[in-house]
Amino acid sequence: MEDFEIKDGVLVKYHGVAEKVVIPNGVTKIGNNAFKNCLSLKSVVISKNVKIIGCCAFYKCINLMNVTIDFGLKNINHSAFRYCSKLKYINIPNSVIEIDLMAFSGCHNLEYIEIPNSIKNIQYTVFEKCSNLKNIKVNSKNNYYYSENNCVIRKGTQKELIVGCQNSIIPTDISIIGDCAFLGCEKLTRIVIPEKNKIIGSCAFDECYNLKEVIINGYIEIIHHEAFSSCTNLKRLVVKKDIDEIKYGVFSYCENITIYCPAGSNIEKYAKENGIKVENI
Repeated sequence: MEDFEIKDGVLVKYHGVAEKVVIPNGVTKIGNNAFKNCLSLKSVVISKNVKIIGCCAFYKCINLMNVTIDFGLKNINHSAFRYCSKLKYINIPNSVIEIDLMAFSGCHNLEYIEIPNSIKNIQYTVFEKCSNLKNIKVNSKNNYYYSENNCVIRKGTQKELIVGCQNSIIPTDISIIGDCAFLGCEKLTRIVIPEKNKIIGSCAFDECYNLKEVIINGYIEIIHHEAFSSCTNLKRLVVKKDIDEIKYGVFSYCENITIYCPAGSNIEKYAKENGIKVENI
């Protein structure tokens, strides 16, 4: 127990160098930065008494491979497991209510995610830059989200895609592609945006370095800033109808892009004004 600095139920700091750690039973919160940059850590068991995993609790634990979380956890906070690059899978128990921003950002080896029915709030960027993410599933009993075609979708009158991966196919009834939905999805090579989609969020496809072709089938009301920024291998953007509003930096660092669009369209005008190659369809 001397390796654990605990105060009023909060594990403030871990001072040990063990490869496997079992969180003591008296801990109700793993504090902010408690295991940050703990390079020795390979496995952790989080007991049922823990309700909160704090901000950056396991930040850059780059050798962490196994995380076992008992039923009882409620919140996974900002950047809790960010850059745990060897983590392939994590069980999210059916007690977790909220997963905060960037909680699993940069977990490059994470391959599969299952969202339980207890989840009420998934923030944007939770799974950004998870470059090997292949499969995403939401429990069918969840009241707030569902999964289809390896996408996580927020329920509502306007269905919003909030998490995608390399195997995603955007469902035909999606209205919004959310902010950072595919950010850092390095193995995505082609995407078709269906006709009902009206909004593409900021940084939605940012840093999709191997994305080569995007086909937009419908009329887009707005593409927010940096939506396709740093898609350095993007060669073909096919816009079959038009885009009403295009925010700044949408195609920043897309030096190889050619936009294919109808003559006289707003996107054609935008391309010519910004020095982007354009051809009519």
